[in-house]
Amino acid sequence: MQALSKFCCQNKRYPDYGKRGANNLTVCGWFGKNNHIRLLYCRTCKSRFSERKGTPLFRMKLPEKKAISLLEHLSESCGVRKTERLVGVNRNTVMRYARLAGEHAKALHDELVAFSPQTNEVQFDEKWAFVGKKEQHCHGPEAVDSKQGDNWDHVAYDPEHRLVVSVVPGKRTAKNIKKLGLDFKQRTQGRRMNLMTSDEYKPHKKALLKAYGRTVKPPRTGKRGHPKGSHLMAAPGLTYATVHKTRRKGRVVKITLRAVFGSKAQVAAAIATSAVSNTVNTAF
Repeated sequence: MQALSKFCCQNKRYPDYGKRGANNLTVCGWFGKNNHIRLLYCRTCKSRFSERKGTPLFRMKLPEKKAISLLEHLSESCGVRKTERLVGVNRNTVMRYARLAGEHAKALHDELVAFSPQTNEVQFDEKWAFVGKKEQHCHGPEAVDSKQGDNWDHVAYDPEHRLVVSVVPGKRTAKNIKKLGLDFKQRTQGRRMNLMTSDEYKPHKKALLKAYGRTVKPPRTGKRGHPKGSHLMAAPGLTYATVHKTRRKGRVVKITLRAVFGSKAQVAAAIATSAVSNTVNTAF
């Protein structure tokens, strides 16, 4: 049974909403089939609510052990049908609980990783999966449905602290890569990283320029013709390198480093001072 300091007020209209350890909660009763769920009372908003409110288990009809087993199977990469068979529930129940747990996990991540003050190194990468069916099997309306077929988790990963700082799920597009770069910058308050790495997917360069670049306006030359317009340039000290993979018969036979922003000497110096990296890596 968790301590009351782990819970918080659920009433958005009051100042103690979302504040854990505010010493404003007490247990005012028990309910459930076996009277095993606590009813909490908030002294700030004068309201009562279940200790499960704000969690995937709130108002669930499954037995607690079965619901937890269902979520554990999903977290271990079991598919919907496999989880349905192993746990003994309908597939619609599996999908409903997966959605509830996903929404809760996202909210929890936004709360716990709203700011990452110790991140000094980041790896950008994408992890493939599919929704419904694989892309080559999508036809007709499914082929243009962004929620069907191949989908990717665009991830900004802190290798030193093993922390996933930002995640943007969706199709592998430049728009989502841009969202990832801006979200990571916001969560690290725009601090310059010692080292940023990714694979050679081209939108990463533009996304990092958008997030960390500065606008430069070339001086007038006095010559005839239209003057050059302003453009984005990498900020001084920005160190970004990519992994170049050489493949032979579909297998990676060689990996080389390519400095995109900053010199190879800057990248080598960043690797030398890194607590975890001895070369340029990506998350997946």
